Amino acid sequence: MQLPKWPYIMLVCCWWIITLKHAQANNGIDTLKQGTFIVAALQFTGLKKTKVAYLQRFLQCKIGRSVSEIQVVQDAQHLRNLPFFAAVSHEIEHTEQGVKLTFNCLEKWTMLPIVNGNVSQNRWGFSLGVSDINLLGKGIALKGIYHYYDRHSFELSFFNPYLGGSWLGLYTEVAKLSSLEPLYWQNTSRLYHVDTWKMASEWQIALQPRHALGIGLGYLNEKYTLQPNVNVNDTAWPIRTFEHDQKVLAKLFHKIDRRDYEHIYGNGWANNSFVEMVWSDGEPQSVFFKFCNEFLYYKRIAKKGNLTLRNTIGLATNTWTPFLPFVWDSYQNVRGIGNRVARGTGEVTLNLEYHQTLLDVNWLTLQSTIFSDWSTLRAPEQSLQNWVQHAQTAWYAGGGMRINLTRFSKTILRVDYGYNVLEQKTGELVIGIGHYF
Repeated sequence: MQLPKWPYIMLVCCWWIITLKHAQANNGIDTLKQGTFIVAALQFTGLKKTKVAYLQRFLQCKIGRSVSEIQVVQDAQHLRNLPFFAAVSHEIEHTEQGVKLTFNCLEKWTMLPIVNGNVSQNRWGFSLGVSDINLLGKGIALKGIYHYYDRHSFELSFFNPYLGGSWLGLYTEVAKLSSLEPLYWQNTSRLYHVDTWKMASEWQIALQPRHALGIGLGYLNEKYTLQPNVNVNDTAWPIRTFEHDQKVLAKLFHKIDRRDYEHIYGNGWANNSFVEMVWSDGEPQSVFFKFCNEFLYYKRIAKKGNLTLRNTIGLATNTWTPFLPFVWDSYQNVRGIGNRVARGTGEVTLNLEYHQTLLDVNWLTLQSTIFSDWSTLRAPEQSLQNWVQHAQTAWYAGGGMRINLTRFSKTILRVDYGYNVLEQKTGELVIGIGHYF
């Protein structure tokens, strides 16, 4: 099957939109006053939790420094981009002592219970826990959560992006993940109870705000147990009814976020990429590599519209195993396709969404959504050339709704329905919390 050309044409069009957007943004900044002034006083209003010392690291404007109006506008946007502010405005006041700058901030509630539900045609799950993305008022994230998604799981994570006020950040995670996994090999599939203990730590250096380079180390202890009452008389299946695997992971990653936020709307782009080296004592290949790059683009359309795009590209070198790292799933990349319906050693996915605001009152917004999810998976031992010429593809499109409580952090109810475009078949209803991407 030949790959359809429209995803690549759409990528070119989106890149043109990005270029035009940045040209328009620069033209808007140039219309501001170019003169400079000395900052005599700097204050914040509306802060109930966030520490002033933490916010100052994001500002170009300092007391005693000569700044321009352009820099003041940029600093207000830097504060607006922080996830724990619902709104930020600024005031410039000329006094006898000099210029007084005031940033008026409206904080979100960031320490919240986690109540999340996922519902599709053949499965359901939920999560309960608590999280805070602004612990101690210093942008520290702490999360503890229990999951039920076929089976019971939990995870604890901690992230401090600026240790001791420095530009060095630390992320740690401990998790016990249990699931019922369909694994595929050639023309057969099996259901396994998968239990994974995970311990991971990442260190990063902030090159700029929202721009970091880092390394990570992790340990996985995995157990795969074949679901009872399943016929195992298949010599082509490369693993037994029970499999125990231990893995050590080393990661190098880079992330940059150049999205600007205004209320519920976003403009700009972000890119996250990593390369991972994995040592495994249970797979035929004792060492393999995994690479993944995720590109995001947001474009505000008129006053009430937002176009968003996500392009994911991934490759892995472990081929002779059913435990492949890339998967099609309604909650990961293709809405409506089902529960982990296929696995592969490579992935190219293009997700497009358009949100239109229907209601915006006080703390509540309601948006309609249309989307298109296109993806292709690389089969085990398939060459890159053969992958391009004979790709396994999926394309689902549909619509949905978003209900957003804007004064609370990450409280968005998402409801989507996906339709199978290539096979002209009905898909599934997918319900979750938070934006899809």
